[in-house]
Amino acid sequence: DPSTEIMNVGDKSVLQSIDFSQYLQPLETVSSYTTTVSNGLTLTSVTTSGASIRFSVQADLAGFQQILFSVTGSAGTKVNRTLNFNIVDSTSALGNP
Repeated sequence: DPSTEIMNVGDKSVLQSIDFSQYLQPLETVSSYTTTVSNGLTLTSVTTSGASIRFSVQADLAGFQQILFSVTGSAGTKVNRTLNFNIVDSTSALGNP
């Protein structure tokens, strides 16, 4: 998905979800995952349920940030998904000093 989530610096625990079912085999579930997170984001929680991963993210620094999920399914399918985030400083965006 090429879309970019826009967040403000300081936004905390924004709940996100990724459904991997379209990339996995029928009835396959997420058995393990690793993440690579840009320095401007913090994952505050991650849970799996079936073929989905739910996570909360906190925005720490302004700029273009990414999270890479590397998933292995229960049948051995490997999938990488990169999520894009544009973190903005809300005071700058409003024109305030």
